[in-house]
Amino acid sequence: MYFDTARIRSIVLIAVLGLLTAIDAIAIDMYLPAMPSIQMHFGTTAARVQASLTVFLIGLAIGQACVGPMADRYGRRWPLMIGMALFVAGTLLILIAPVIEVLLMGRLLQAFGAAAGLVVPRAIVADQYSSESAARTYTILMQIMSVAPIFAPLAGSALLTLWDWRSVFWALLGFGLVCLVCVFFFIPETLAPERRSTGVMNKTIRDYWSLLHCRKYMSFTMASAFVTAGLFAYIGSAPFVFIESFQVSPAEFSWIFALNGLGMLLTGMINIFLLRRYSAFTVLHRTLQVHFALTAILLVICLTSAKLFLIIVPLCGAIWSLGLVWGNVIALAMEHGEGRHGAASALFGVMQYAVGGLAGVLLGLLSSHEPWTMAMFLTLCAAAACLAMHGAHRAPQERTSNALQAD
Repeated sequence: MYFDTARIRSIVLIAVLGLLTAIDAIAIDMYLPAMPSIQMHFGTTAARVQASLTVFLIGLAIGQACVGPMADRYGRRWPLMIGMALFVAGTLLILIAPVIEVLLMGRLLQAFGAAAGLVVPRAIVADQYSSESAARTYTILMQIMSVAPIFAPLAGSALLTLWDWRSVFWALLGFGLVCLVCVFFFIPETLAPERRSTGVMNKTIRDYWSLLHCRKYMSFTMASAFVTAGLFAYIGSAPFVFIESFQVSPAEFSWIFALNGLGMLLTGMINIFLLRRYSAFTVLHRTLQVHFALTAILLVICLTSAKLFLIIVPLCGAIWSLGLVWGNVIALAMEHGEGRHGAASALFGVMQYAVGGLAGVLLGLLSSHEPWTMAMFLTLCAAAACLAMHGAHRAPQERTSNALQAD
């Protein structure tokens, strides 16, 4: 029997890259049902527990800014290995945390490690695949990542019915160890030594500066950042909105959250078929318009009605539409950030999680867990994403690689 070993290696590579890309989503989604329990255990406020999400997002932003240049300088494998080791160390710190402050430190360390799982897979895809197949490959990675919002909160809720909140982080510890083993055995080095950056810090700063001045790259990056900020506003608010405001159980909340994850998974599959007929730009442009319309409907309903069913319908629609966003916006941003795939991937992630972290801070300052607050953040972020996309549409046909070569 004939086996296409190259195809098998490609499938295994994409599967492992998807697993690594999902590590941040799993680290976020699995502990969401445990947030009220963590609040009770440490005798702290809901805002302090929400800060564990904000700290994680900020850590992802800072970590990606550091990992990107490392991946261009030292290759892809070692930054991934170090990142997974940091994730494991951070999880261990959380498990022994005596106070909420130590837990926050552990979440920060976890985030530094998870940052490698976001940056390096995007760079590996850019190394390995042509621009024509990159959008489909990124969508497949996002499909694998979309499984996390389906199963992670359900798994977290199941663990909470048997043990306390620490059981969630024991599971995360095991997942981190699996990722570390997979990197060691299945991730090849895709950046040849002659293609590695040999510059020092000022060269890294010049790379970021050039990317910041590429209008198309920044337009796609900011569109992604604003959509991500809205998503994290939903993630940070949802446990308290549903469990406290609507009195649903942690298990019921997990099913609601899983429904949204399943929706993103299905729309991601649809995206793969749409890309056979339409460009990634067209699909992204139309989807962001639909996303904004749904969030606006959600806000109106939240301001005029307090019925759970009426809120869930537009909320699910808005979240489901994101399955048509992620793969396309990443591919478009990376296409216009070519030349320094590690730096372009890192800056993309930095802006995503910096803006997402800022949204979390603002949400925490409001100290409100009313449905309309969550809907307002989603609507504002969706509007900002549409404006950023409009900037990409009007930007001249420039290439980031030209800017980098000019340096």
